[in-house]
Amino acid sequence: MHIKLMRGIYMKTRITKLLVLLLSVVMVTVIAAGCSDNPKNGAEKPDQNTVIDSGGVTAEPVTLKLFFSGAVSGAAIPSGLQDDGVVKEIEKKLGVKLDFIGNTTDDQLASYLASGEILDLTMVSNTKLFSQIIQGKLALNLNDLVESHGKDLLANAPEKIEYSKKAFSDGTESLYVIPGSSGPGMISDTYTFGLNIRWDLYKELGYPEINSYLDILPVLKSMQDLEPTNENGQKTYAISLNTDWDGSTALYTLLLAPMYGWDTTEHDFHAEIDNANGYAVKNSFDPDSWMFKGADFLYQANKMGLLDPDSISQKFSSRDEKMKAGRILSSFVHWDVGGFNAAMEAAGKPEIGMMPVYPKDSKTMWNFGPEPNGIGGGWVISSKTEHPEKAMEFLNFINSYEGAMLIFNGVRDKDWVEKDGKPYFTDEAIEASKDVNSPAGIGKYYNASGLNEWTTHPQYEEMLGGRQWATTKERTYSQLYKDYDEYYGVDTPYKAYDKQRGKEVFSDAYRPYMDVMPDDISAINTRISDMVKNDIYKMIFAKNDAERDQVKTNIIKKAQDLGIDKEIEWVLQNRKEAKAKYEEAIGK
Repeated sequence: MHIKLMRGIYMKTRITKLLVLLLSVVMVTVIAAGCSDNPKNGAEKPDQNTVIDSGGVTAEPVTLKLFFSGAVSGAAIPSGLQDDGVVKEIEKKLGVKLDFIGNTTDDQLASYLASGEILDLTMVSNTKLFSQIIQGKLALNLNDLVESHGKDLLANAPEKIEYSKKAFSDGTESLYVIPGSSGPGMISDTYTFGLNIRWDLYKELGYPEINSYLDILPVLKSMQDLEPTNENGQKTYAISLNTDWDGSTALYTLLLAPMYGWDTTEHDFHAEIDNANGYAVKNSFDPDSWMFKGADFLYQANKMGLLDPDSISQKFSSRDEKMKAGRILSSFVHWDVGGFNAAMEAAGKPEIGMMPVYPKDSKTMWNFGPEPNGIGGGWVISSKTEHPEKAMEFLNFINSYEGAMLIFNGVRDKDWVEKDGKPYFTDEAIEASKDVNSPAGIGKYYNASGLNEWTTHPQYEEMLGGRQWATTKERTYSQLYKDYDEYYGVDTPYKAYDKQRGKEVFSDAYRPYMDVMPDDISAINTRISDMVKNDIYKMIFAKNDAERDQVKTNIIKKAQDLGIDKEIEWVLQNRKEAKAKYEEAIGK
């Protein structure tokens, strides 16, 4: 997945490894005493798939059609009616069946927009489309509905409702969009964008110091020498890339920068933003840019025999197979690390896996900061839906503590229970949660939850996501994590960075206020992207230093000829205006 998907999905990919679904609490779906197991006057007990409305009348569930990919760790929700434990519980509580158009694409959404009609509920990840949807009268005005059917949404996420009226209303300051997941900052045991390495090999080498990113390659070389092949005799590589996630440039040339406070990964323009120093902007084609530092880093890796030669054309699926087979010894993104660690544990090798290490001169750990305004776009309800109240009840439910707990952890009193006043995963649920496609549905709808998993439940004083519970970690902690914690003297891996230098995180909440690139700037941007995505690999795989330097010179010259100065001028001005609009919207 491209990094933007992780975040629009966090988090691509607070996005990576993430889970999701939805429910609603504002309706009387509870079967009252008169409908108990001992019905009076011979009345039949309603079927479990029926719902009792507020007038005591048995009602059949309604079907809501949803446009929502929901990809979790690369596994999209399949199209059609779902039949897992989570959606069955939603149907029982809300009286709705969920019929998905899954594995969605921008082209599919464009077709719906062109037709003048959208599904009952549509998740729109591209926030620039909201004006078109509102102007086309495709979305329902939610001002009244949220008041009557959105009490949990208003109580738990009021900031994103007010933000939506400012940012996503086409200037009307009315509510049309319910933004995506909101809550406190991401907590990850692996480095979102940074260096994750085979910790077992690093340990065997005696934990060599990494003072700066320049020290990374010698350490990786020692690791590759230590394990030149996997257990099947296949050659290992310290670093492996895939090209199908490349955006404005080759993705992996950008992944040193976040360790030093620079945002290079979450946008489509050719500029680097110094988040640790007042959000200053640098041209990506500056000779000293992080893009070129990253390209040179990979060039040096190739010279040392550390770079997978397939990297020049490899797709993520191929790289992921190599990762799980133990053929890759490091990763600068976290969403493939979990798969490898889980595979090793399943193979009876819990001491083997990847964990993050931090150059001593690094400035930031990139884990997305607090998101009170929501991320990943937002939901719109069709202006032509036959079930507007049910649609809003669903959106309300996924923004409730009850709904989020269902999405992340499964059905209460079946998949998780209360013990001593705390939530507790059953052993069966822990096993089921390892596969989002299991019949339990635990985590399958992770990216639909309106509250993120790091939100604290007010009753339990635990995070909503069960994998964060102390009672889960004490039963699932692998030897890998125990070794890591012992080395850093912490009780959970994500605290290792805090202990070393204090965690700093990035925030780019102003970005939805940036304008769509005008046609002339967009054309410049596209031509430059096409050029650099091709030529930067020539630099990485150059035969010698002289060829590398010449390719770099040529790239800079081509970017200038194609109009990079005009693009950067637009970025600087538009970003400044967007930041001012954002600060005005939040009352700063």
